[in-house]
Amino acid sequence: MSSGAIPEWTLLTTAPSTVSAELVAGRLRSEGVPVDVRADTAILGEARLCRIFVPSGLLKQARWIIETDAVSEEELEFLATGRRPSKE
Repeated sequence: MSSGAIPEWTLLTTAPSTVSAELVAGRLRSEGVPVDVRADTAILGEARLCRIFVPSGLLKQARWIIETDAVSEEELEFLATGRRPSKE
């Protein structure tokens, strides 16, 4: 990615909520990876599907970061809602 060039964005992953998306985005940003989080609706709220985009040239690095820091769906749900998953 050259300095001053507008990057081409590629979908990295989706997240089940704004909170979950921002956790992933924050981790990527802390490693110097620019992130664009887009929600599928304009409705305000926490529980909405979000798509996380990164510059195409940094896709492999971004995947490596989130794979090495992987959290479970249950952990993301807890962080998003504050409710612990029920044990059935």
